[in-house]
Amino acid sequence: AGGGGTAGSAGSSGSAGTGGIVDAGWDATGSSNSCCGPATTPGCNDPSIEQCVCSKDGACCYSAWDAICVNEVKKYNCNGCLCIDKCSGAGATKCVGDEVQECAMQSTGCLDWQTDTVCPTGEVCMDGSAGAACAPPPPSAENCSEAFPLQSGTNSIAWTASVADYLTSPTSCQPSFANLDGPDLVLKYVPATTSTVTMSFAKPTDTRWVAIVSDAACGTTTETACASEWAASTMDLTFLGTAGTTYYIYVRDTDSGTSPLDNPLGVTVTET
Repeated sequence: AGGGGTAGSAGSSGSAGTGGIVDAGWDATGSSNSCCGPATTPGCNDPSIEQCVCSKDGACCYSAWDAICVNEVKKYNCNGCLCIDKCSGAGATKCVGDEVQECAMQSTGCLDWQTDTVCPTGEVCMDGSAGAACAPPPPSAENCSEAFPLQSGTNSIAWTASVADYLTSPTSCQPSFANLDGPDLVLKYVPATTSTVTMSFAKPTDTRWVAIVSDAACGTTTETACASEWAASTMDLTFLGTAGTTYYIYVRDTDSGTSPLDNPLGVTVTET
């Protein structure tokens, strides 16, 4: 540590010491702040930790022992606040039921999850690329009014359909021994370009699913294209799409195989 400065005259502070810490006013000895938790006042209750941090960051003993100071206890190896972070970084979010939880610094000086928002009635917590947030639930894929809108790229459909509304007769591409089974899912897609559209459905092997696409009004199952797959781990539905046209896709399980439609159902959409 640097040498102390000269004492100031009455009513004035002393001069700065040579170690980068101002003698008068910086030493917050007697502070009741935990060294391991953020506070709005300067200093903390362990003089050795306080000196270790404030010798690098004087603001912790002048202004406030905030979250930065708490992090610096570990950053500068000040021999305190040993604990295990339970999340990766402050500000990260995740869904737990209908709650948005946020990763935040705790009074222990470690990161942990805490409730940030409880979603209001009519909304659910949804994880997205920008983090977790409350939002209205996605369409159920049950019928035309709840048709799930597919986007180009990867889609995950957490469906709640329970009834076979439209795909009730055998499709043109399924074998005669495979009977339709379970609810049908209703999806929709609008191509951005006039192109070949491929919808690749992730599925269990040795299980037959079927899917058709139609450019007719929703609920009309006139086929534009049809797909039925048993052995492979994907089922590809391919058709020539016209930019701006809404296409409806109907997906259903069969009794050929024991695995029902995945939930959530994974669909990757590409235009080429």
